[in-house]
Amino acid sequence: MIHENSQAAYHCADRKKNAESQQAEILKIVKENPELTSSEISLKTKTLFSVWKRLPELRSQGHVHNPYTRSCEVSGKKAMVWAVSL
Repeated sequence: MIHENSQAAYHCADRKKNAESQQAEILKIVKENPELTSSEISLKTKTLFSVWKRLPELRSQGHVHNPYTRSCEVSGKKAMVWAVSL
C-alpha cells in the first residue's frame, strides 16, 4: 500500500521542475566539459547526488550519449564517459 502523501509528492509539479533544472545544469556541464565520467561530472555540480539519475534521463531524451569507457579520475575504475549528442 502506498501512502497518499507519497503519491501526492510523486505527482508534485515542484518535483518535475527540480528534475528539469537538474537536467539543465548537468547538460550544461557536459557541454562545457565533454567526455567526463558521471563521478567527474558530480564534482562540478551543485546537485551532487542527482547526476546518476539525470544522465540516463538525458540519454533517453537524446541529449547525451556514451562514446567510450576509460579510467575515471575520481574512482580509478573503468567508467562510461558522457558527451553531448549531435
